[in-house]
Amino acid sequence: MKGYWRNPRATSEIFVDDPSTGRWMRTGDIAYVDSSGRFFIVDRMKELIKVKGNQVAPAELEGILLEHPSLADACVVGVTIRGEELPRAYVVRKEGEKVKEDEVKEWLSKRVSRTKRLDGGVVFVDAVPKNPVSFPILWQTWWREAEEIHMLTDHPVRQDLTEGSA
Repeated sequence: MKGYWRNPRATSEIFVDDPSTGRWMRTGDIAYVDSSGRFFIVDRMKELIKVKGNQVAPAELEGILLEHPSLADACVVGVTIRGEELPRAYVVRKEGEKVKEDEVKEWLSKRVSRTKRLDGGVVFVDAVPKNPVSFPILWQTWWREAEEIHMLTDHPVRQDLTEGSA
């Protein structure tokens, strides 16, 4: 990524240029590198999702989702779609339940303000990892989906990504 479209200030805030290690992008992820040089994402620095200038706490949405009669577990993260950060829920159905994405979204929308709706989607998973050892498994799923979303949108930064990065 070369930077943000027509926003040099944001670009300068997100990149770190280090003469010894090169250019790094501040993603807000907390990671470590193992002895084989592999990176592992274990947490996020930012605890809030910023939706249209409003702060949304994932933990609040997770707590409400856990009250849904068909859901056993939930995890909410922010995803960027067409340049906007939106809440997305990764949920586990209770055994035998067949609840669908639209039903979960509609149920939650009756209990929260407009900015807290799951406009980033609902994804059904088998389990929500609860510790740093299993977190990278779910992170890989989120990363694949983030790449999918990026490829499906016409966000202006897309052209910069295809031209190569520094």
